[in-house]
Amino acid sequence: MISKDSTIKEFDEPTFVKIRGVNFKNGTIQVKVLSRLLKDAPDFARGFIGIAFRINNSNTKYESIYIRPVNARVNDQVRRNHTIQYYSYPD
Repeated sequence: MISKDSTIKEFDEPTFVKIRGVNFKNGTIQVKVLSRLLKDAPDFARGFIGIAFRINNSNTKYESIYIRPVNARVNDQVRRNHTIQYYSYPD
């Protein structure tokens, strides 16, 4: 089981689980994900999960993809456009 680090205080701080001892550079990542909605989740954060990769040794740079399965079925086109989102941190 994985739980949120108690030192994380801000709402949108970059957080991730890093798997140690894996020498993975490029290729395919296959993962089964489950996203459950919290009863008190705000409308703009309606269930998402992300995969971080290419994390540097100091954990200050990485790339990520977010999957928001709930957004795929809403009437709001802007939210549907954000069903899958790539980003790099900190840029």
